[in-house]
Amino acid sequence: MLGEDGLVELIGLAGLYVTASMTLNAFRIPVRPGMARPYPEKQ
Repeated sequence: MLGEDGLVELIGLAGLYVTASMTLNAFRIPVRPGMARPYPEKQ
């Protein structure tokens, strides 16, 4: 369906997303003021 080039692009895009997500979590970047949290706070 995507072909080899599309599959490589999809894997690269997923890798960039995971890298950005892990970086934000590692440095504990807070949600901007006034924005709702996407999930409840851990207790």
